[in-house]
Amino acid sequence: MFSGARPPTVQGALRIVMKRIQNKDVPYEHSLYVWKVSNCEWMFQTDRPEIKRKMMRKAGFDLVGWGYNCNLWVYKKTYFKPYNALRGASRITGREMIFDRVKLLYYAENGSASVHQNEDADI
Repeated sequence: MFSGARPPTVQGALRIVMKRIQNKDVPYEHSLYVWKVSNCEWMFQTDRPEIKRKMMRKAGFDLVGWGYNCNLWVYKKTYFKPYNALRGASRITGREMIFDRVKLLYYAENGSASVHQNEDADI
């Protein structure tokens, strides 16, 4: 996924993504970014408080980075198969994950996290 002999460390991967986000030409416009750091380590980055709360409740998600004076959280989780990582991300956001070949990461489109209310229910 990354060029070179060794994949970057967690800190190195965070620096790469933060540089991409700080670039003013590439706006931060998606609710969840997911990328692979090593053979079985995956990083999940969001700016949405509702997605952050869902990741806090799930087992195995470790908070490894956060933004000061902004809503930005980065979590790390171990998945042994890429399919399981993307399925977990889709369940958190309620949206399909899309692969970006230029940035080499997956993302979910902006929108509310999968919270739906039955319109026929009496309130």
